[in-house]
Amino acid sequence: MCPVPLLLYALSRLREDEWLAPLELLPLWRMALPNSKAPEPQTVCDAGCDWGCVEKIELDGSSWYRRPRLVDSEAGTPPEVFLDVTPPQHVGIRIDRIPLAAFERLCEVSRLGLAEGALWAAPDLLRISHAHAKTLADPLLGWLRDRHPAFRATLECIAQRRGKTLVHESLLVARISDLALKVMLEKKFGAPGQLVALSDEFVAFPTGLLPQLEVWMKKSGHVIKRIQSAEPLAANQETRNHE
Repeated sequence: MCPVPLLLYALSRLREDEWLAPLELLPLWRMALPNSKAPEPQTVCDAGCDWGCVEKIELDGSSWYRRPRLVDSEAGTPPEVFLDVTPPQHVGIRIDRIPLAAFERLCEVSRLGLAEGALWAAPDLLRISHAHAKTLADPLLGWLRDRHPAFRATLECIAQRRGKTLVHESLLVARISDLALKVMLEKKFGAPGQLVALSDEFVAFPTGLLPQLEVWMKKSGHVIKRIQSAEPLAANQETRNHE
């Protein structure tokens, strides 16, 4: 085991009004980390405090720790303190000021990157479209929608498309009744932008991937059968015929 999960576990056992002294971690340290060169509990606690994962107070010359009150911490820090909405395509992140809960929420709907040594977040259409309703209702998302053009455009685009049927161009759908073959294809052509598994026996892939699939299928001893979209698939089709 590692010291960090042990520390978080110990802190999770505290009641609302309780704090923990590093020396109180020693029995757990010695039991879970036998014969290992584990850092001192005080060192781990201080590192957690530096990263914003642990709260710390000083009392009578001693340090006491607990897990942070994420909701209170986020509510007490307005987004303009830790986000820069000046760049039109992304928001700048002040990593030393952003609350952990706000950073976690931002990661759920954004892709992160670095520019000139600074961390930034840009809206991610796929992540936002798959985000939980609780995430979309977060005040931070509302704040970004009101103040940043890229986030506003992405959120409005998703709102307009939600519940509608999307038609993809240059896309083929295949039916594979052999589960083992379907698994092999997913492993062979599972890279981004290639074959994607759908529900039940179906997969989808771009038209440009078809020649590679045909070569691989023929080498594997399988046969590809093509049908038009208006042609019903025969119920007694052999399991060797796919698509």
